[in-house]
Amino acid sequence: MKVPGEKRGESLWVGKNAQLHPSASLEGYIVVGRDAVIGRGVSLSGDVTVGTDCWIRPNATIKRSILLPGASIGDGAYLEDCIVGHGYDVRPVETIRGGALMRRAL
Repeated sequence: MKVPGEKRGESLWVGKNAQLHPSASLEGYIVVGRDAVIGRGVSLSGDVTVGTDCWIRPNATIKRSILLPGASIGDGAYLEDCIVGHGYDVRPVETIRGGALMRRAL
């Protein structure tokens, strides 16, 4: 299977126009989608997938999780073993372990 984006190193794939702050810590297999933004001091570890147009704000920590397109992670939030739904906003400094996070239908 071909992983979209440009392969950087052994276990990082980065999509077109994605922005990764140089201070971000990346460990494990990481896929960053097109137009995603990974902020200052962000930590991604384990297997993490960051979808298209996701925004991970400074100092957030994400472990073994999947962020679907348009998800936003607030400053200093901590996610572990989560699936974050399309367009879902995780609040700043929120801690979530083992959840599927979805917006309510209108």
